[in-house]
Amino acid sequence: MDNKEQKERRQYERYPLKEDILIDGKIHAYSQNICEEGMFLSTLNPREKGSVIHVTIPSKLVAKAEVSNSQPGIGMGIEFIDLDYDQKRMIQRLIEEIRLEADRDFTL
Repeated sequence: MDNKEQKERRQYERYPLKEDILIDGKIHAYSQNICEEGMFLSTLNPREKGSVIHVTIPSKLVAKAEVSNSQPGIGMGIEFIDLDYDQKRMIQRLIEEIRLEADRDFTL
């Protein structure tokens, strides 16, 4: 599958997000991007595909997620699951903040 096919397969656009992330309240990872559906986290010891975890974006969100893609030594893709209305809104607001910041940077 080439990059074009992969991009077309995705339902949501991804946005860069560089944040320290907690996994299950203790393991540290670093986010690379986010979309309304999930995130990619850089970590040397990703969980196995299908694992259910809790991720914390400091001061923004705590959410339940399932590992959808695991790459040892690189990281893992996660898909948010069981989000309530407030959690969905927090993710949407975070993405909107990223969009606005990118627009400001582009116009400078």
